[in-house]
Amino acid sequence: MALMVLSMNRISMNVVNTALNEARAAGHGALTDIYLARPSRRNLAVTLIAAHTVVQWAWPQHASTGWLALASSAAMLNLTNDWHGGRALLRKWPLVLYLVYLAMAAGYAVWGAGDLLDDPVMRSAGLHVLALAAFGLGTFNVFAIAGRNHVGLRLDQRAWVPVAVGLLVAAAAARGATPFEWAPGWLVVASGVPWLGAFGLVMVRLVPLWLAARSDGRVGCQGPPTVDAEHDL
Repeated sequence: MALMVLSMNRISMNVVNTALNEARAAGHGALTDIYLARPSRRNLAVTLIAAHTVVQWAWPQHASTGWLALASSAAMLNLTNDWHGGRALLRKWPLVLYLVYLAMAAGYAVWGAGDLLDDPVMRSAGLHVLALAAFGLGTFNVFAIAGRNHVGLRLDQRAWVPVAVGLLVAAAAARGATPFEWAPGWLVVASGVPWLGAFGLVMVRLVPLWLAARSDGRVGCQGPPTVDAEHDL
């Protein structure tokens, strides 16, 4: 989770500011609107996540694990304050990135509540939200954003992207519900179907691009020619 916070920093700076520029060009937003991933907020989130990890490993039954998980959730919500740029946030790619932080906040909140209430079901549900929603969406974003940029292509605007994101969210919701008594037994297996569907779309839409030769004459991990080399993802 800490590495995801760090790795998303550069991607989000590019994607969100691009969306803000497009919004300004369309007559929306102020010239002063800019997205800055503030190091203080990012460092606080990473520190609390690391502290929770250490305490969870060393003293798993201690009440501080629950409080640190809740603090990590609050730090992730605090991190989203950098993102609030009006309508630009509602554009597809900024919203997809924003969902990762919300999923992390939700996962740590449920996990922390489970620790404080000594409820293994809630603890398990929170862990599944982190694993399937936050980590799944984070991995998908790297594939779909940096994966295309590094083969010289701009962001994909086709409908398969929100479909894949919806499938990952559905998989996380279904798997997070499985520890509860009211959940049917078949939900464990069924929750894997949308997960496989989402990354099946990645296989179909992205893997052929990664295996093919670049068509723009650039090499390595350079972005498209229209992207300044200094800001390549």
